[in-house]
Amino acid sequence: MKPDGLLKIGQVARLFGVSTGTLRHYERIGIVKPAWVDPATDYRYYGPGQFEFLNTVRFLRALDMPLDQIEAFFANRSVDAARDLFVSQRAELECRRSELARMERRIDRHLALIDEAQGSALDVVEAADTARMRLGVLKTLVAPKHYLDLEAPIRKLEQGRNGAGTFLGEVGVGISSATLEAGRFDRYEVVFLVLDEDEAFAGETVAIPSQRCARIRFRGGHAQAQERYRALLDFVRAQGCEPSGFSREITLIDEGMTPDPAEHLTEIVLPMRERKAKKTME
Repeated sequence: MKPDGLLKIGQVARLFGVSTGTLRHYERIGIVKPAWVDPATDYRYYGPGQFEFLNTVRFLRALDMPLDQIEAFFANRSVDAARDLFVSQRAELECRRSELARMERRIDRHLALIDEAQGSALDVVEAADTARMRLGVLKTLVAPKHYLDLEAPIRKLEQGRNGAGTFLGEVGVGISSATLEAGRFDRYEVVFLVLDEDEAFAGETVAIPSQRCARIRFRGGHAQAQERYRALLDFVRAQGCEPSGFSREITLIDEGMTPDPAEHLTEIVLPMRERKAKKTME
C-alpha cells in the first residue's frame, strides 16, 4: 500500500521543473531514488526525503556542475566533501571565465579587423605605428602556389593552441629582412599565429614591440603580394630606412568569409628603422 504524503513522479517533475525522464535518470545513477515504487503499476512516488536531494541536485546543476561529480558527492556525502566540491567547481569556473574573456577578445579583434579592412585605402603604402603583439611562430620555407599550400604549417601551429583553432586575421606569413633586401619575394620563411598576451602556446613565441612600419593593403592574396613588397621596400628606402624584422602578411578577408574574390583583402606590414650608416675606411 502506498504510504501517505507521497507524490507521483509527474507531480514531482512539475514541482521541480524537470522531466520525468530526468528523474528516472537520477534514479538509475543512484542520485535520487523514489520513496516507493508500486509493484503493480511500477509508478514512482516521492516524498519530503527525496525533495531535499532534488533541491541539492538542482542547486549544483545551477552551478553548472557535471552529473558525474554530483553522483560522486552523493555516494560519499559529508561537509568536507561538499566543501571540496565547491572549491573544485570554483576553480573550473575561473578557468572558464578566463577562456570566455579570451574568446571575447578574439571576437573584438575580428570585428575591428573587418571594420577597419572595409574602410581601408587600397594599394597605398603608408607609415603606421603598430601595437605590440605576441606571435606563435614556425620557421619553415614555404613557396605557396595555392592557399592550400599553407594549410600543413598552419595546422602544425594550431596544435600548440590546444585545439583553439584559427581564423582570418590570426594567421600570417613573413619574409626575413635579409631576403627582402636581396629582392626575393616569392617565398616565405615564417608562418605565425597572433596570440593573446597570456595565451598558452606549446611552441616558439616572439614578442613584437610597438614599432614603426610601412603598411599596404590590397585586394587579393599571396599570389598578388610580390609587387606590393617592391612598393613597400621602395617606400622604406625613400624614408632613409631599412627593414628591421620579418614582414607580417595577413589575409584579412578571403574565401572563408566571402565567395567574391573582389572583396578579398590582404595586409602586409614591414617593420623599418633608420638605415645604419656604412663604415668607411679613412
